[in-house]
Amino acid sequence: MKKVRIFPYIIGAVSALIVTGLLFYIFCPAFNIRNIDLWIFIDIAILIFTVVTRLAMGFNDFGTETVTVKKKKGNKNKTVTIKKPRFNVKYYIAPIVFTVLIFLIGIAGSSVFNAKSYSEILKVTESDFSKDLAESVGTDSIALMDTASAQMLGDREIGALSDVVSQFNVSYDYTQIDYNGKPVKVAPLEYAGFFKWKNNKDDGVKGYVTVNPVTMSASFETCDGMKYVPSAFFHEDAFRYLWTKYPTLMLDNLHFEIDENGKPYYIASVIENTIGLFGGTTVVGCVALDPVTGETEKYDAADIPNWIDVVFYGDLICRQYNWFGMYGNGYINSMFAKKDCKQVTTYYSGDDESDDGDATPVSDYGYVAKDGDIWIYTGVTSVNGDSSNIGFLLANERTGESRYYSIAGADEKSAMAAAEGEVQEKGYQASFPSLI
Repeated sequence: MKKVRIFPYIIGAVSALIVTGLLFYIFCPAFNIRNIDLWIFIDIAILIFTVVTRLAMGFNDFGTETVTVKKKKGNKNKTVTIKKPRFNVKYYIAPIVFTVLIFLIGIAGSSVFNAKSYSEILKVTESDFSKDLAESVGTDSIALMDTASAQMLGDREIGALSDVVSQFNVSYDYTQIDYNGKPVKVAPLEYAGFFKWKNNKDDGVKGYVTVNPVTMSASFETCDGMKYVPSAFFHEDAFRYLWTKYPTLMLDNLHFEIDENGKPYYIASVIENTIGLFGGTTVVGCVALDPVTGETEKYDAADIPNWIDVVFYGDLICRQYNWFGMYGNGYINSMFAKKDCKQVTTYYSGDDESDDGDATPVSDYGYVAKDGDIWIYTGVTSVNGDSSNIGFLLANERTGESRYYSIAGADEKSAMAAAEGEVQEKGYQASFPSLI
């Protein structure tokens, strides 16, 4: 009987556990069967186990081997030595099969086979603009400032505080919220690197910036030291801290908000894949983290308190509306006939506004504060149309309620280009249009 060598398998298992353990700690994937990242890391672990085990046995499957062969030259045989790749696929059946399994599961849950289900994820109602907004939303509820402008104001405000500038930066991740009935952009301070965190972590981050996009003003607000923040390291990193508290939840869209009393929080959306294992992403709730004390509270989608504004975040809503607009008549129709297909206004990154080349399609949206909530709005255009909108979408970022208004007009990118053309000699850049 052939003796089984145990040691190479132990080395392989330990190596796989160490490497994947580090990957888990760095990337914090949810221990959830519907999380594709978990499957990928398991696949990596299987591959590492296989490779290290083979190496420990003395086989270099990814190198070359020297082979001596005889070749006939004229009437004589000549012996030559050549090198050829050494690889035997049979030893890698497990990682190959697992990779194929991930691919097949992904395809099974894709829009190709589930177009109708994708189109029904976002519930969209057709509404009357004059009843919903025209009389209830004044100009003091319109965020006329884009995030880039808010960043400049925030940096200018912090620039006057010498003791803050040397240790902290203002985060570029501004969040649009409704604060006591008014639209406000908020961003926390963040550690300016590892050593700044190490030197200041006992006191924490002691402030955040608020920018009023209506009055174009910014202010710095102090608070108790925030310990669990995204710019911290190791166990104090806010996302990693939440991961240790809720290891099975799929968390996304971690961002900064304040309640009606100005108390800071970090909010993470809880997402779930509803089609197959990996498809049909939607929001099912959120987790609120008090960055000062580390206390957390989980809310279901129906129970989210009014002071939390961003749970059904804009990028996901735009993606879901595109599913709604494209797949209502089936996947084949979305690819060829495209009857009644529509999508949110999409432009392309860089200077290329066509869908040729390597340009990346981008959706953009604006904000309206209404009834204590923040609503995103973006134009809706026909897939087969020109640079014009057939209507626009208004969606509540706290509840996910989405409304469509049939109002024709130029799409946002065309309006921005027209505005820039009027003052082209000044070199101005247009921000996303405001809904008035």
